Amino acid sequence: ILEQEGYEVQSASDGYTAVQMAKKEPFHIFMLDINMPGLNGIEALRKIKEIDSDAQVVMITGYASLESAIEAIRNGASDYITKPFDSTEYIINVVNRVIEKRRLIDENRRRIFELNVLYEVSNAISNILNYHELFEVIMSSINKVIDCDSCASLLLSGGKVNFAFKSPHAVTPDFIREV
Repeated sequence: ILEQEGYEVQSASDGYTAVQMAKKEPFHIFMLDINMPGLNGIEALRKIKEIDSDAQVVMITGYASLESAIEAIRNGASDYITKPFDSTEYIINVVNRVIEKRRLIDENRRRIFELNVLYEVSNAISNILNYHELFEVIMSSINKVIDCDSCASLLLSGGKVNFAFKSPHAVTPDFIREV
């Protein structure tokens, strides 16, 4: 079914082989039968999740029970499908949804990594900045922009800064603002 939809499919004859495959390379999705020879599907699910906690695993069974569904979901299964399948379209929709979930998880991890890098860079910059020099540049720039004779600052409570200017030009009240 999935190969006809353009998916590359690899199969394992038992749970041990599925776990070994998971150790060798990442997969977008695992589809495990609950009743597999050797290592059953629930145990394979647990071991695959130990290898990759974000692994998307769909459990399949011809012997559905509420207990096995709850156990599969509690152990991290993305979905639980009973055989016989209602339709091939249903399977394709489940696979597409689960793959999209994995894509979003991967994208979120990448974005979190990028944000951490930006945080580290900004933290490094703030650690090497000489605030006195930065303040002098800001005050000098203000002096140039409004052509004032002198410029002073006053720290107020709440961490806000008010600037006071003495200028030969008329400075309107809306020009002077809290920073």
